[in-house]
Amino acid sequence: MKCRLLSFYNSPSNKRIISVEKEVKMKRVKKYVLWAIWLSVVGLIVFSFTRQDPIDEALFESFNSFDRYEEISSVPLVYSVAIKDRQVGWLAFGEEYGYQSDIKVGTVVDLDGMVLEVRIMEQNETPSFIEKILNASFLDSEFPRMIIAEGFEVDHNIKAVSGATVSSKAITKGVTEASQTIGEAYLSITLPSKASIQFALTEIILLGICLLYT
Repeated sequence: MKCRLLSFYNSPSNKRIISVEKEVKMKRVKKYVLWAIWLSVVGLIVFSFTRQDPIDEALFESFNSFDRYEEISSVPLVYSVAIKDRQVGWLAFGEEYGYQSDIKVGTVVDLDGMVLEVRIMEQNETPSFIEKILNASFLDSEFPRMIIAEGFEVDHNIKAVSGATVSSKAITKGVTEASQTIGEAYLSITLPSKASIQFALTEIILLGICLLYT
């Protein structure tokens, strides 16, 4: 009996059956592998469309008066901002060192070059300083409705918060940086620098002195 079984196992017909079975198994394995790859690709596609980066989540939390943000530049990072699918402006970011940390601010500028909103995106300042900034409504009282072409400067057209002057200046410089990005790239506007403002004032003073002695 054993000889017959061994003879049958080694027979050409049985080897063909075993070969066919192996081929069927391999096809099944390949099919499962292909299904796994396909599901992985679909999962990655779905994840990429549904995932929100931390900055995107912060946008919706901070700038909730707008409906849609579309990234139009990665370096520097700029978003197109829309309400009801109609673009109303751009959102850019600026960063400056404050009292003890960098303060990153987001600034929304409309299509005419006017500031709509300013929000702090990241900071690690002394809590009491930031509390003073927020309690004084510094972001909402100083920047909105300002024209970026006029520039932003503490003690010139921006009033710093008492007791948080350094943080106020850092935020102002961040707004300037963001506005400069938007102005140059999309509005053909160059913000005046502090040096140019001081030079203009010097010229005015000298002209006044000349007029007094003529």
